[in-house]
Amino acid sequence: MSPEERLLVQWAQLDPEAFADIYRQHFRPVFGYVYTSVQSDATLAEDLTADVFERALRAIGRLRPTDASLRAWLMRIARNRLIDHHRAVQCHRRIAKRLQLQFDLSAADQWLDADGRAPDLEDALDACSARQRQALLLFHGRDMSSAQVARAMGASEGAVRLLVSRGMQTIRQRLAA
Repeated sequence: MSPEERLLVQWAQLDPEAFADIYRQHFRPVFGYVYTSVQSDATLAEDLTADVFERALRAIGRLRPTDASLRAWLMRIARNRLIDHHRAVQCHRRIAKRLQLQFDLSAADQWLDADGRAPDLEDALDACSARQRQALLLFHGRDMSSAQVARAMGASEGAVRLLVSRGMQTIRQRLAA
């Protein structure tokens, strides 16, 4: 990290308002990276870039002068945020396709918006309890077995199967409404 960057980071660690200078200096390269990674969707890129800088602001206190450059640190945060985004999109697609197969619903792709997310499905998932949602996302979204989900959740396999079944029932009712 250059001496100028060290000073800027130290200043931002003491005064969150000073983070605005980091934002102004590094917004364009971070946005450009995110923009090209989301197939030139400006709105999505703006949202993800805002998340990157929000995460950076929360983590600025942990950045050390011996770390790589400030830009490299921000790009690493951006890369991790993009990985999270793409995982969420894949998870929504898997769940939508499984619902289509299980319930003989119309094409799952019609639920997906331009970002590859399924807003109706997200609303239906929100209607599930937190434990049902967790079981569904692990079982269908991550393709884990009921035994793996049970271990991850600290529950029995029977409880996981019940959570998944009831969650799917809730989703089906929501989507049919």
